[in-house]
Amino acid sequence: MDEEIESLYENILFLFEQRKFADLRAKLNDMEPQDIAIFMEDNLDEKEQIVFFRLLPKDMASDVFVEIDSDTQEALIKTFTDKELKEVIDDMFLDDTVDIIEEMPANVVKRILKNADADDRKTINELLEYPEDSAGSIMTPEFVSFLPTATVEEAFNKIRKTGVN
Repeated sequence: MDEEIESLYENILFLFEQRKFADLRAKLNDMEPQDIAIFMEDNLDEKEQIVFFRLLPKDMASDVFVEIDSDTQEALIKTFTDKELKEVIDDMFLDDTVDIIEEMPANVVKRILKNADADDRKTINELLEYPEDSAGSIMTPEFVSFLPTATVEEAFNKIRKTGVN
């Protein structure tokens, strides 16, 4: 690990341990989800990870969730309220949700599916039917396609009308 990131992690850990949550959130806003996931896994125990995850800005939480290992994901899911679980699921891409579901025990999968929207649940079940590592299992149904003749304005209009997030 390079010195810059190591120093950043030390600073984040200090802010977390000192309960300086406003400063911590400001620092996290400038970080990549992958770096936050690595920090959580390498520096915090399970109870601390739960507290830390809840400090993440809502728009970043699902991006970090996708990056953490499946054991940490499972531990977090078990502590989430249904509302928290729904917020995380709703903010994730469906192919990421499927990847997570494939690694979870049945009771966690049931809870995830119970908290997914009906349309999302249908798409998730369709994606789960593809064999692992097939094109269908790694594709995302959340894309927008354009004709080669589309103008930039037409493309933006279509994205605004049909795009996800």
